[in-house]
Amino acid sequence: LPPDSFLPHSVAEGAVDFPVVITQRHENLNQATVLISLVPIASPIATQFSLVCDLDDQTSPQKRALSAERKRAYEAMGLT
Repeated sequence: LPPDSFLPHSVAEGAVDFPVVITQRHENLNQATVLISLVPIASPIATQFSLVCDLDDQTSPQKRALSAERKRAYEAMGLT
């Protein structure tokens, strides 16, 4: 791998000074501008970010339904 392929990250439950934070909290712990969401529900803090990335999981009917539900929730928050 190229030396610049690693993204420094931290698993945290409180404020940190890392470019990438992995957390289960509904808080923007590092004042990030990008949210990469890997959970089955829409993030209630999505509007705090300038970009929200969410996976559209089409691997089963249940996961398709959850993806559609998240999309509707993000649209209701004014995100497109």
